[in-house]
Amino acid sequence: MKKCWIRLFVLTGFFAFAGCQNSTTIPSEVTTTTTNLLEYSDFPDLILTSPDEQLAQVEDDYYLYFYGPICEHCTLIKGEVLAKLSVMEMDKVYLVEADSLDDIHDEISLTKTPGLVHIVMHEVDSVVIGMASVMEIIRQLE
Repeated sequence: MKKCWIRLFVLTGFFAFAGCQNSTTIPSEVTTTTTNLLEYSDFPDLILTSPDEQLAQVEDDYYLYFYGPICEHCTLIKGEVLAKLSVMEMDKVYLVEADSLDDIHDEISLTKTPGLVHIVMHEVDSVVIGMASVMEIIRQLE
């Protein structure tokens, strides 16, 4: 029984970090938070649950923020991302929880979280992966 628990612990640890960006250091310009006042569920109109929705929004220019529910880097920037979403008036960012590649539209080449995809005229314009790169763009949005 003890071996089963050890295996389960090892597998859980592997999946907790397998989907996150491959970075061992946190850049100093990224704000990290240990407590988040906002939750993804506070933005129900921005949550996309189907890959088919990802390239089919009414806007011609928008972003998709992909996060993993157990991604450490996603958790570190969650507070700042959601705080920014709560005050944005011009740009639109939709939220996509990516548990696996099945949660990502086939035309979007994203393999790690956090990720930010810019959609223009219902086509992928750019893909950014990694905590620092995502936050650099998020901070510029209005």
